[in-house]
Amino acid sequence: MAGTDAQDSTTRSSDGRITYRRLRAPAGDGEVLCEPPLKESIAAIDANVRNLAGWNFSVDNCDVQALCRAARAEACAAAVRFTSQYDDIDGTLINPERIYVVGHQPDLFHPGVWLKNFCLDQMAKRDGATALHVLVDNDVVGKVALQVPAGGLESPQLREVDLDQAAAPIPWEQRQLLDAQHFLRAGDAIAEQIRAFVDAPLATQLWQFADEQNVQGANLGQLLARMRHRLERSWGLKTLEVPLSELCRGATFRWFVAVLIARLPQVHGSCNRALAEYRRLHR
Repeated sequence: MAGTDAQDSTTRSSDGRITYRRLRAPAGDGEVLCEPPLKESIAAIDANVRNLAGWNFSVDNCDVQALCRAARAEACAAAVRFTSQYDDIDGTLINPERIYVVGHQPDLFHPGVWLKNFCLDQMAKRDGATALHVLVDNDVVGKVALQVPAGGLESPQLREVDLDQAAAPIPWEQRQLLDAQHFLRAGDAIAEQIRAFVDAPLATQLWQFADEQNVQGANLGQLLARMRHRLERSWGLKTLEVPLSELCRGATFRWFVAVLIARLPQVHGSCNRALAEYRRLHR
């Protein structure tokens, strides 16, 4: 599923060659690009499950099916631990045998990205799967600010509202909130700017989940994600969240990294061949 960015859809032929099909997000209001279409998603998912069930090999004397089960169990456990810090978890919605995953950086993203979370929730409820949103907190964050519509209908303009003090670029997982009082006032500042266009700005609802107790000394990305996730759950979504940095601490991920390092020449060659093919097709 895509927001506003162009994406590639890939298929592989019987001889192993990859075909790329260029996809572009629609420009019209309310239009959605979803590949494959949601109505076809269950068939695609079931086909993938059947394909994975046919895997019958070992890597470094580790059975691949056992590794997959362990990885899924670790992901579910990590997500439950993280989400339980700020909300109650319904254990009946945890199914380590089938996990649907989306992910994004832990900032306040646009509706095209946010749509994925709502689709994730509905698909997981439909299919009895665990719905997991991964916070990609290894990406670097620089200035933390929002471009907010302001000025009114007659003279619209964009104004920037800072959420925190400026800081040197650093990965999200290491970025702490520097000015708690400024952050707490930012919700009102955003709402004041946009109120000429919207009677009930969403920022007002969002910032109700920010208070002195959970803001002071918080990781900025986790704070923003927790506020957004609590708002989603107040609307009935049953997704779980977990930072990528937490998943990387699991035993199966460490094993995966060790395997890649042990096969570095092979991994290096495979990566370069895939990159060369992509460049050849896209010139």
